[in-house]
Amino acid sequence: MILTEWPDLVFEGMTIAGYAIGATEGILYLRGEYTYLCKGLEECLQKRREAGLLGNNIRGKGGFSFDIHIHMGCGAYVCGEETL
Repeated sequence: MILTEWPDLVFEGMTIAGYAIGATEGILYLRGEYTYLCKGLEECLQKRREAGLLGNNIRGKGGFSFDIHIHMGCGAYVCGEETL
């Protein structure tokens, strides 16, 4: 629901968190069942890049570069855990 209705706020939060910890890259893991969201999320990311809210020297802040990439999963219920 959050990624459907407010993806820009999610990406803004990721960017602020990236600034706070000194990260240069954020990764959004999207399960395979949600591939239909990918196009809209990529469009949102592109708009943020064009507005100077992602990429190099965000908002003219020298030295702060941050971008977000979407990583598509295969659709498993358990994602990122080690199970037997």
